Amino acid sequence: MLLESATKDHWAVYLTGALITSGALGTFGAWVFQVARQRLRARGERKEQRAAVEAESATYRALSRVRDILYDLRGSVDASRVVLMKSHNGGGPIKVFEHTYTSVIHEAARTRGDRVKEKWQGRPIDLEYAQLLARIDQEHDVHMVTVDVPEDSDLGEWYRASGTTHSRVHKIGKTGFGMVYLSVNFDSDHVSPGNSQEVKGAAAELRRLFSEYEPIFGYDYGWIGG
Repeated sequence: MLLESATKDHWAVYLTGALITSGALGTFGAWVFQVARQRLRARGERKEQRAAVEAESATYRALSRVRDILYDLRGSVDASRVVLMKSHNGGGPIKVFEHTYTSVIHEAARTRGDRVKEKWQGRPIDLEYAQLLARIDQEHDVHMVTVDVPEDSDLGEWYRASGTTHSRVHKIGKTGFGMVYLSVNFDSDHVSPGNSQEVKGAAAELRRLFSEYEPIFGYDYGWIGG
């Protein structure tokens, strides 16, 4: 037994020496290292993929929530349309003395005839609208009554042509590329205090979503029917 054990040990020492001498042990070690690195990389990639899927899922849920807020608000206050809008200059950050435009980015309309999104894209603002944007930015909550809007202004002409009698406008958020704001348009002269509170509640929820998922406020998911 002792002779057999000694013989095995001898062959183990001999084999190890042979591997070291031939460089095979170094090659084997490199192979083990390479396999381990590949497995770690694959594991990291799977974690990144799972994180990306989870982030995409959260973004989709937030986008769906924006849609639901607009849809539910339009129905609950019986507005002709509820629109999310943004001010911009065509691509870059807003700068003084550069042209500013406004666009509807999301919309919930009572009927297709009440839609405005396709007609209000990259629309240059006039002086009246510039003053309105400044007021929204400062006050955060503006009640617009059509009879008080000059008839020869772009907004005044549109409100009268679309049958809009008044609107409640709330600032949602602002970046270097412009301001996002909620506009709730009514075609009835009736002004309900309850409507005002519902619009404020919806605006508050949109502001929360804007703070967490700002990019979704530039997505386009088309018309939302009433």
